[in-house]
Amino acid sequence: MPLVIENLSYSENIFFHFFFKFFVEFFINFRKLIARLSTEFINLGFGTIDQCIDELLRSIGLFFKVDRSYLYCFNDDYAVMTNTHEWCRDGVPALIETQQAIEMADQILAKDGIDERVVSLAEQIKAAQDPEIQTMKGWLEEWGVPYDDSMSGMDGMDMGGGMMSEDDMAALDAATGVEATRLFLNGMIAHHQGAVTMAQSVLTDGQNPDVAALAQQIIAGQTAEITTMQDILASL
Repeated sequence: MPLVIENLSYSENIFFHFFFKFFVEFFINFRKLIARLSTEFINLGFGTIDQCIDELLRSIGLFFKVDRSYLYCFNDDYAVMTNTHEWCRDGVPALIETQQAIEMADQILAKDGIDERVVSLAEQIKAAQDPEIQTMKGWLEEWGVPYDDSMSGMDGMDMGGGMMSEDDMAALDAATGVEATRLFLNGMIAHHQGAVTMAQSVLTDGQNPDVAALAQQIIAGQTAEITTMQDILASL
């Protein structure tokens, strides 16, 4: 029997009935989602927590029909949030890796006694990735997808995706000389490999031609930079 509220018109009662029905169904489905994800976490096997978090973000993103979902972690004094995981809908470009590459480049450029080849490479990475970020931000604005600049600069880590952890970034910040050079090159190689893998998935699954063109540009540019960094590492 439909729910009827006195002092409301017929149309208002109809609206309220459907809104109430939608809310109840949404709440029930959301509770089911949380119960399923909680059960999966309880039954986690060793070494599978990152895959489970990825699945959690994917499930939540699809449930709420959004293009992105993130997990942020506070440091011990709650002063910094670190973006540890990200899920993006197929064809939607991720911003985390590009932002972190610029932060890594800034760290190495602020140090004295760094190999000139690495300094030149860091400047090249910044020059290439700044426009990429602006391009992707422009797409997000065009698609009506919210983007928060206050979160974008935080160092992130995508387990297995090439991202540096908070500890890795701190180690790079504290290192000097050849040690800093090695940390930077090893971290940036892994970072670039993750970006290339992500770009290849965009070419496979994406449908937007502009995004595909940027993905091809990233694959070509960062593959070449990986070779350069491996050559520098071998000469140290």
